[in-house]
Amino acid sequence: MNCKTHWLGAFCGAAIMVVVGCRSQPPAPMVIPEVKLTHYAGTPLGRAQTPPPDVTAANSSGLDIRGYLIAAVPGQVMQPFVSEAKLITTSGGDTPLLAVASSLADARIGIGPLAIQTGASAAGGELGPVVDLDSHTTVLAPGISAQVRVSPAGAGDRTSDFQDVELVFSQPAHSEVIRVALTRESLYMPPADESQPAAPRLPQLRRETAIAAVAYAKSEDLNVAVLVPVSFTPGARQSVLIVARITPANKDPAHVAAVAVARSELAGGAGPTPSASYEELVLRSALRVAERSENRRAALVYLATQDQAPIFLDAALAADDAMLQQLAAEVEKASLSAARTAIHGPLGWMLDRIAFEMMGRSLIANKLAPELRAVLSKHAGEAGRDPASLDQLIGRTVSRKDLQNRLIAENYIFLEDISPAARVGAYDWLNAQGKAPPGYDPLGPVDQRRKTLEAAIEQMTRSASSGDGK
Repeated sequence: MNCKTHWLGAFCGAAIMVVVGCRSQPPAPMVIPEVKLTHYAGTPLGRAQTPPPDVTAANSSGLDIRGYLIAAVPGQVMQPFVSEAKLITTSGGDTPLLAVASSLADARIGIGPLAIQTGASAAGGELGPVVDLDSHTTVLAPGISAQVRVSPAGAGDRTSDFQDVELVFSQPAHSEVIRVALTRESLYMPPADESQPAAPRLPQLRRETAIAAVAYAKSEDLNVAVLVPVSFTPGARQSVLIVARITPANKDPAHVAAVAVARSELAGGAGPTPSASYEELVLRSALRVAERSENRRAALVYLATQDQAPIFLDAALAADDAMLQQLAAEVEKASLSAARTAIHGPLGWMLDRIAFEMMGRSLIANKLAPELRAVLSKHAGEAGRDPASLDQLIGRTVSRKDLQNRLIAENYIFLEDISPAARVGAYDWLNAQGKAPPGYDPLGPVDQRRKTLEAAIEQMTRSASSGDGK
């Protein structure tokens, strides 16, 4: 990423005039967005449930992406994106389909020579002062989508003007078109609930997507440019321009290398990239509302519903005021880490780990309320009732899968417990997880229970060694 010299020249004189002539407040630091690229099997509207198709140099087109941040919103360049759109969808409101776009109404698209001309004008500074953003060289194959996400490198505390731009290129199998899907994400405040006028209102995410189909002859180059007005820097009028060049399949080393990268992403089960900056904004918004005790439960429940956090959700619903305050404090402490995602993992896992460990420590200290003991039992089985088991788990799990595997192992141990109640509790929890040993009867004779367990453990060991374990 490098700044053009004409960017500096255009702004230095203006900056001197502002400082000397008006002595006003300095402008907000310019926010330079990141351009990230991800491949996934599926369409612009979602990930496929079937295994990804094979990607080879022979069936893949080349895809070159260049990004620009323009310090202006150019006039009537190119065509309105919605004029080329075949479908417009939204995640906010009462209907998933729209006849007219709202947040995408000012986006523009150019195809062929118009795309080349617009890209050259942007690169030359003719559309306004410009910053070159990240560029990517990749591939596009039938059944595969290439997602380009443009978002601020640091979201900051920008709940009012948050927005990400997402562009997805996909090539349907047995079709001579390229689908170009433009998505705008923004936060909006939903209408107040008249039945609960005192309930806190929290921002919701709205995703609006418009999908255009562009004719593509696989033997020729195809150029597409998309321009979207943004406000990554508060108070500034800016635009993001993405220029894509799609080229025929070939055997060039660079193309073969790009195919290998795409195949590696698909083999790893990559999916559409979520908005990390939105996650941070959700966290900050909920914690701000949770500062008031009368809103704390609603705010934490809202937070739990924004990602997969079933343990935290149940704890927030059942906890008393003191425990709610502790939960909010622990979440705020974790959110202040500069490397929150690297240290604590995704939002849902971070919340569940906090709730699990807080309840576990309280149970070990014999201070956990009965309703939260029930929450621990629901999510941890017999291990959630036993202080010694919880002591082995707290602070030692590194992911949701790791916690689940450890809980299964702990509950298997309880299947050999001398207490019938402990065996029944462990068996019921394992059965609910689909992990109970076949044929096991927690109230059956000891010899029969032991033989059943040994057979189940032997089968799991064979499955794990053959790579079939689940």
